[in-house]
Amino acid sequence: MWTKIKDSPFYLEAVTARLEISLTGYQRIVIFVFKFNDMSRISSTKYSQGGVQFSLFILRVGLGILMLTHGWPKLMHFSDMAPQFFDPFHAGGHVALSLTIFAEVFCAFMLIIGLFTRAAVIPLIIEMVIVVLMVHKGDLAHQELGIHFLLGFIVILILGPGRASVDRLISG
Repeated sequence: MWTKIKDSPFYLEAVTARLEISLTGYQRIVIFVFKFNDMSRISSTKYSQGGVQFSLFILRVGLGILMLTHGWPKLMHFSDMAPQFFDPFHAGGHVALSLTIFAEVFCAFMLIIGLFTRAAVIPLIIEMVIVVLMVHKGDLAHQELGIHFLLGFIVILILGPGRASVDRLISG
């Protein structure tokens, strides 16, 4: 039996029956089979406002959590990392690490909750430019992660935090 999932952006039809393969007494693989009702919708350029808002939410929260996981260890091991931390402005490792922690912890938290999002993303963009152009200069394998973060932060700067944010509650 096929049941229609009408809220899906691709209007999927899913098989209600599922195939279970028993591996051990405790593990099972459950396979769901999907088929596209209308293949032309995959190449469609149409989008829903709800889909855009949900995508912004996932991007904002996902990038914020990932950046927070980079900053938290730096905060916890500040005294060990500060003396040898990369210093692009020649102000000292402590200053450079403090600015990095500000971006990766404080600004990332603001990004997650969506508070002053565009302002919070600016230090993150600056940090990623420094990471890509100075810290990992000439090493594309290490620049890749910084470029991914940079592109995501630029999208958030341009589009804003979306509806699911504290910014929206403040602005009404």
